[in-house]
Amino acid sequence: MRSGAYRVLAPGMWAIAISLGGFQDVPPKASSPVKSLEEFVLNGGADENSAPFSLNGRPAASTSVLPVDYQQSISKFPNARACLPQSEAGKKMPSVAKIDSQKIDNPKDLDVCLFRVLTGLQDETLSLKWLYSNGFVASFDSKRYADTVRRLKGVNVPRPYKLSVDKHTYSGMMAGSKFRIDLRWFYSVTGLVEFGSSGKLISVQLVPNSL
Repeated sequence: MRSGAYRVLAPGMWAIAISLGGFQDVPPKASSPVKSLEEFVLNGGADENSAPFSLNGRPAASTSVLPVDYQQSISKFPNARACLPQSEAGKKMPSVAKIDSQKIDNPKDLDVCLFRVLTGLQDETLSLKWLYSNGFVASFDSKRYADTVRRLKGVNVPRPYKLSVDKHTYSGMMAGSKFRIDLRWFYSVTGLVEFGSSGKLISVQLVPNSL
């Protein structure tokens, strides 16, 4: 096994760096660019019953110790279809290439919809491609991974990726916001997305960093 880190450089280009000495785990390959958004199709259960919205692997709705209450956003978006444009939401196999930004009112709404969509893709490589096609940069967090390997002794270790996105792109994802986001007070938007050993999503969260 090998442990590595990769960052999206351009569609289909990945820079790989080996770490952790003998403990290695090859990141999923994305050898070709995203040629068509048609590959982003809802493949499986992406609703609160089958895959509860989670942070750090813990269902947010059943956890009282979380610093932020997501209950309103979880109720507003109980499944992936609720996050999609109306033209896709009613289809038998809808495209999840884009979420409907007009429905997104705040950062918690966005976190929940990102979780629903990536859960629906049910594939780590497809999820990373989706993030890239929507303006995100994802890089494998080898330090966090190494720390978790030691803590869990190499058993069921989640695969973490640092996320970043341009603040203007981030603001555009919340077109339904009833309040104006003053971008002058934000210098970056970062986050974390984690996948289980099977490639399924564990959690995703973005954090706008203010001055």
